[in-house]
Amino acid sequence: MILLTQVIVLSNSGNFSAMENKNFNEGDLNIIGIAENGHLALNCPPADFETEQPYIIVELDKACRNQQLGEEWFKSIDEVPRYAISMSVKQILKSKYIICSVPDGRKAVAIKNTLEQLISNVYPTIA
Repeated sequence: MILLTQVIVLSNSGNFSAMENKNFNEGDLNIIGIAENGHLALNCPPADFETEQPYIIVELDKACRNQQLGEEWFKSIDEVPRYAISMSVKQILKSKYIICSVPDGRKAVAIKNTLEQLISNVYPTIA
């Protein structure tokens, strides 16, 4: 269990609410990221929207691997793993709360697509 002292929640309607001293159980809260290539928590396009498995092995595409290198997590492209373990899209969507981190202007196109494109596994962030 995680005890957070304050969480700010943005609802689907765009309203903010504050919750203080909220206890979260496993799966209640997921902190995920969106990448330059539009992946959602390493679920690269085209993402598997159908799997019921909570955790899956995902293949990191070239754009994702290049981003990892560009952010200096690794010294060379050969060091960047080709596969990772991630939470499946369906499992992410079961969360009561999701915090999605999207730092840096390089991800602007991914966010634009999230807001403007139709639901598709080509745009996993829309799920």
